[in-house]
Amino acid sequence: MKPNPIMPPYAHRHTPRHAKISRRGFVKLLGAGSAAALAGFPAIGRAIHKGQVAVIGGGYGGATVAKYLRLADPAIGVSLFERNKAFISCPGSNLVLGGEKTVRDISFGYDTLALRYGISVAHDEVTEIDPVRLSVTTANGMWQTYDRIVVAPGIDFRWEEMDGYDETVAARLPHAWETGDQVLLLRRQLRELRDGEVVLVSVPPMPFRCPAAPYERASQIAYYLRQEKPASKVIILDANDGFYKQALFEQGWKRHYPGMITRVPASRGGGVVRVDGATRTLFTGSGSYRGAVINLIPPPAGRHDRPTNGAGRRIGLVSGGPTNVRVHLASRDTRDRGCLPGGGAAEVRLHGQFHGQDLRRRGRRLDQR
Repeated sequence: MKPNPIMPPYAHRHTPRHAKISRRGFVKLLGAGSAAALAGFPAIGRAIHKGQVAVIGGGYGGATVAKYLRLADPAIGVSLFERNKAFISCPGSNLVLGGEKTVRDISFGYDTLALRYGISVAHDEVTEIDPVRLSVTTANGMWQTYDRIVVAPGIDFRWEEMDGYDETVAARLPHAWETGDQVLLLRRQLRELRDGEVVLVSVPPMPFRCPAAPYERASQIAYYLRQEKPASKVIILDANDGFYKQALFEQGWKRHYPGMITRVPASRGGGVVRVDGATRTLFTGSGSYRGAVINLIPPPAGRHDRPTNGAGRRIGLVSGGPTNVRVHLASRDTRDRGCLPGGGAAEVRLHGQFHGQDLRRRGRRLDQR
C-alpha cells in the first residue's frame, strides 16, 4: 500500500526551539514493554529528601511531567500511577485505519520511565485523593503520600449531549477517540464495508483535543477506500463551520480523493443531534443520514472515573483551554479538571514539559509545607 499523500497537518507546525521532545521521542521514551516497570513499584514507599510528587495518568501530559521533574532535580521522588500497562498512542492511530500501521506499532510500555529516569511506575488506579493527609489510595488498596500531585487522567465523553448515543451504542458505532478496541472495531468495519456503501464521520463542536484529527481520519479512511472500495463515499457531519488547516485539507481532498469526501458544516445543519443505532442513522438539523460504517465522536469531557473527592491546595492540575496547559495550586472546591481540549498531543507534551519544570522552579519548595 502506497503512503498517504496527505501529510498530517501537525507536520507543518512550527516547533519552538525549546521543545526538546518529539511525539516519536515520547513513545520511544515509554519503551517497548512494561514488565520491568513493576520492578520499580516498591520504591514508591521510600523517603525522598526533597519530597515526593505523585502523577496520576501516564499519557502524554502525565508521563512528560514525570520525566521532566526527574530531569530538573533527581532528588525529587516521582511516582506515576497508570492503570494500563501499555500506552497506546492516539496520534498515529489514524494510520491504523488506513492500513499503514498496526495497533502494536503504536503501543509502548513504561520501562524507560522506570529504568532510565528512576520513576516509580504503579499499574493501578487511584480511587481517592486525601488533601488533608496528602495521600492517594489505589483500587488495590495501596496508600501513598505526596508533597505535590499532578492529575492528568485523560478524557471521557458527554454522552448525554447526543440523544440515543451511549457506551452500548458505541460498541456498534465506534468513536475510536480512545485507542485500542475502538480503533480495531472501526478498522474491522471498514474492511467489511461493501464497495459503494457510505461511511459517516461525525465531528463534535470545538474544543476537543487535536482539532485536526477528525479530518485527518476522514482522509485516512478515504485513502483506504480509494484503493480497496473506490465506489464508496465519506460524508463528514460537522458541528463546526471551519476547522484547523481547512484549506490544506480541502486542497488535498480535491487532488487525491475527488468526489469521495463530502463535508456538511454546522451552517448547513451538519451537527448530529440524535442517533438511531439500530438503523445506523444520524439525525442533524438538516435531515437524516444513513451509513454502513459510522465513526461517531461525542463531545469530550474530563474523565469521570478519576478521583473527585476533594482536590486540595497542594494539587497541581494538568488542565487548560484550547491553546495551553497550565499547572497551578488548586482550591478545595476543584472537582473536574484535566480534559485537555483543543490543544492536541503536541501541546500537551510541550506544556507538560514546561509544567514539570514549573513544579520545581516556580512552585513552593517540595520540602516546605
